[in-house]
Amino acid sequence: MKKCKYDIEDPIVWKAGEIEEGYQTDISYFQEARATINSGILSEAGYERFCNKYSVSSFVDTIIYHSYIDHYDYSMFSSNSSMWRSRDVDESLEKSDGLIRFMLYDTDFSLGTHFDYTHYPKLISDFKASSTLKYLFENAQFLELLKTRVAELIPQFSSQECRDMVTNYFNKIEPLIQQNNIRHYGSVGTSYVKMWNTLIEYLENRGSYYLTFIEEL
Repeated sequence: MKKCKYDIEDPIVWKAGEIEEGYQTDISYFQEARATINSGILSEAGYERFCNKYSVSSFVDTIIYHSYIDHYDYSMFSSNSSMWRSRDVDESLEKSDGLIRFMLYDTDFSLGTHFDYTHYPKLISDFKASSTLKYLFENAQFLELLKTRVAELIPQFSSQECRDMVTNYFNKIEPLIQQNNIRHYGSVGTSYVKMWNTLIEYLENRGSYYLTFIEEL
């Protein structure tokens, strides 16, 4: 029996439209959950059905993460998404409540693509244009949770913290980048240094623009 990081036996994992861990029939859990996202979610009963299928906090954090880094080809239910749930409900175990939670997967086509920190998040545009997901942004309760969570998270990252985080990571992997460049291009090169500085600039400035985008929803 496989276990996830929360020491839950036999978790069910959905990735890129298929069951990665579990039985093929388990896909019904995710199909039933997705079916709760429709115009009915605007009613109290409809929103409760949604909350009984998903960990709403996980749903909200996933939206924030992918829209903040402007993950360009991400969709909540696409080949670039992954999610899981416990098979059995056991309230004595953390996260063993049968609710679906999202995981990070395939995030390469994001801020590294264009480094435009002023860009409006494509994920939010896609949500608002969706025939079903748009109703989440029309639900006042869900929207309030989203805005509250953004207000909690974004101010935590100061300009200096962003710079220190990237610099620390850069210092660790720079020797590997140089080795790779020498092997494939014959010299160390310097273009990667400019890329890292641009990444720092993105992270230093993205927060203020992102807060404005969310406040205007």
